[in-house]
Amino acid sequence: MVALGETGLDYHYDHSPRDAQRRAFEAQLVLASEARQSRWWCTRAEADDDVAAMLRGTETPVVLHSFSSGPGVFEAGDAIAAYFSFSGMITFKTGR
Repeated sequence: MVALGETGLDYHYDHSPRDAQRRAFEAQLVLASEARQSRWWCTRAEADDDVAAMLRGTETPVVLHSFSSGPGVFEAGDAIAAYFSFSGMITFKTGR
């Protein structure tokens, strides 16, 4: 195993309660830390505040996959030297 992913938070559709999503995500982050593996995150912009807070407490490498979040997540990721990937979504007129 080289990474734990694709994990993240999706508050856009709210198919699962947000507190349940956070608990599951935190458990996955603990697993990645214990296994000393990098983390592959894919999150929705509606979860930016929670994702930025979780990034600030991260010690293992993070890939912010298909990045479409705002400056708060970018700054938190940049502060821990996270890797950013961008998909074709950044070319959409409705993208950030």
